[in-house]
Amino acid sequence: MKLTVRTLAAIGVGILVAAAVMAQDRATDRPWAVTAAQIADARASGQPGVALTDGRIAVEPVPSADAALLPLKWAAIGAGAGLLVFAGIRRRRS
Repeated sequence: MKLTVRTLAAIGVGILVAAAVMAQDRATDRPWAVTAAQIADARASGQPGVALTDGRIAVEPVPSADAALLPLKWAAIGAGAGLLVFAGIRRRRS
């Protein structure tokens, strides 16, 4: 294949894979240690908030410790998938 087609295919696949991983992480509330739904459930049961492991009570959503690293994870997985596609569809010598 031509270099332009390989490059565009690799970029497209990389973006799609990164977006899929991002969507999966957000669907499972990975960026949050305490979600708004957990706080609402605690308030519905009569508690002021969600009890954390260190004895504090969370009354607002709390981001997880690795939430800042998630975009790097998405980019790395997308770039890896793009590189695999770029290498996988190269012209083979016979």
